[in-house]
Amino acid sequence: MNSKRLSLLVLIVFAGCAASVEESHTHAEAEGPEPVAVTDWTNETELFVEYPPLQAGSTSRFAIHLTDLDDFRPLTEGRVVVELAFSGGPTETFPVSGPSRPGIFGVDVTPTRPGAAEMAIRVDSKAATDEHRLGRVDVRAPHAAEDHEHPHPHEEGAEETAHPRPGEEQAVRQSPAEEISFLKEQQWTMDFATQVIETARLPESLTVPAKIQPRSGGRIAVTAPIGGRLSTGVRLPVIGTMVQSGQVIAAIVPPTSAPSDLASLELAAEEARVKLDFARQELARVERLLEAGAIPAKRVQETKSQEALALAQLKAAKARIEQYEQTRQADHRDDARTTFQVRSPLSGVVADVAVTDGAHVENGERIIEVVAVDLVYVVGEVPEVEAPSMRRPAGAEVIVPGLHDPMRPGRLISVANFVDPETRTVKVIYELANERRRLAVGQAVTLRLLEQSTQEGPTVPESAIVDDGGRPVVYLQTGGESFERRPVTLGGREAERVLVTSGLAKGERVVTEGAYLVRLASMSSQAPAHGHVH
Repeated sequence: MNSKRLSLLVLIVFAGCAASVEESHTHAEAEGPEPVAVTDWTNETELFVEYPPLQAGSTSRFAIHLTDLDDFRPLTEGRVVVELAFSGGPTETFPVSGPSRPGIFGVDVTPTRPGAAEMAIRVDSKAATDEHRLGRVDVRAPHAAEDHEHPHPHEEGAEETAHPRPGEEQAVRQSPAEEISFLKEQQWTMDFATQVIETARLPESLTVPAKIQPRSGGRIAVTAPIGGRLSTGVRLPVIGTMVQSGQVIAAIVPPTSAPSDLASLELAAEEARVKLDFARQELARVERLLEAGAIPAKRVQETKSQEALALAQLKAAKARIEQYEQTRQADHRDDARTTFQVRSPLSGVVADVAVTDGAHVENGERIIEVVAVDLVYVVGEVPEVEAPSMRRPAGAEVIVPGLHDPMRPGRLISVANFVDPETRTVKVIYELANERRRLAVGQAVTLRLLEQSTQEGPTVPESAIVDDGGRPVVYLQTGGESFERRPVTLGGREAERVLVTSGLAKGERVVTEGAYLVRLASMSSQAPAHGHVH
């Protein structure tokens, strides 16, 4: 599926999500003052709450959205309590025993007295036991005027407050940016996650194209040690199959020695048979003479030797006839005693088969080719202008399409001292243990070379980076349902982390999963309405 079709599909999904939550997200402008929106993060949960300004004796409906930060899914059960701790007075609590829908807890808060109060929201569920301290809020007196000379940040007209995790720095926006709305109901139904930006020291890096190649001595062509016919009794291995060192991969039936025609072979066998018959008759005669004492015992031993020689000649003649017949019949299953076995010199994958079963091969002719795949080379091509900085790389990573995490190669084999005249590149070769044979010889990969120098700054996962018209951008979560597009400048990369040299600050919260979905939400012509009614 191409990118245009994917974008269209996701936009359709966004439109469906917006329609599904239209009943619960309504614009509150006609109903009263704009509700207060507050976002707070702890190590366990994210709280996003909307509520109208508090007034003594009046009920304010709190729409509390709770997200489990382990998997960024909504809390589906538990007890939630809103607490108002008035200075010099009792703490008023307003509980609810469960969500009205997954992740959304509706709580009716009716303060009994006006004044300043410290507000906290406590969560007690199987997934998390947590507390969000939201600071001071002002509870208006009954029938208080709507206009205030200095409105509190939680009052109408104030911006949403986003609280960082305890102990973390509050990020300051570098420049005004257009706010992007991405509702909780959309976040919860898609692959979505965020992360607080931390600083780290990463090496400078250079990413170059590379290819998987056999190690030295890891590609061997197995040739015929003698000429003859390939026996069909041992099937040649198929391309792509594994063979072990010492495994029989072929058997050769050698041709018969001269004479090479059947008539001559049969004549030789008949001559051997006649010699054997004569030798046996002569042996019987000399044994009788020995019993009569007419000849010495030595004569008997000589005759027995002649009999044994004639017997051996007859057997050899018969074997030549049998071998001749086997050579003529390609479909005959040869006896192992009449064939020469060819074995693989190493363990690996069969890369090529140059002959077929039953074919005739000459001495030294290539039969198959075996490539070792348990240990391979990664050969990267460094542009000649970058070669001086890569004479002694500090390390490397192999990025394989389809694998989430990069692979760490072993030792550095070599950095070439010459430039390829065709590609104008310098070859850098690393050794790599090919675990579970995930890599194929000849496969195109990417080699990330790490330089000796390092740089410190904010880092984000590679998944947070979005290519927006050729420029890298990230999306920051500024509130529970509000986001900001931020162009960035990238530096070195290592282990799926990217150094950001400009555009981000420590403590900001970046979208690490679903950033592309936030981008599509910013492009959607149908903006979700604000304000929750539950």
